[in-house]
Amino acid sequence: MKRRLGVALGASALSTLVALAGPAFAQAADAGRAEYEAHCLACHGPTGRGDGPEARDLKLPVPDLALLARRNGGEFPLERVRRSIDGRDAIKGHAGRAMPIWGLRFARGQGEPDAVVARRLDALAEYLRSLQVR
Repeated sequence: MKRRLGVALGASALSTLVALAGPAFAQAADAGRAEYEAHCLACHGPTGRGDGPEARDLKLPVPDLALLARRNGGEFPLERVRRSIDGRDAIKGHAGRAMPIWGLRFARGQGEPDAVVARRLDALAEYLRSLQVR
């Protein structure tokens, strides 16, 4: 009897946790999409394929962000993506390490708390993960 009660309480707690976390996950996904639309879409396009309205005016072709996982053996290269976005790794075609449209928005130590910048970066990277073609 005690075991059944424990299992039932555990299942109830788990379902409550999932229900409460649902909006947080949705909020993070919305934040990632908002970051993408504000700072990436102009060049990378609505689905990350490199066909944004500004892409045709650039000297180098815009990379297809929807193929990052495919080009990495089926595994989304999360850390490499994070390092590219925040400027730790240089990106061909970008002036310096910071992406030109939004500069240092995702770089730590630029006036905003690191935790805020990290949440922005995480949300954007996870949104890019969601754009991957299967």
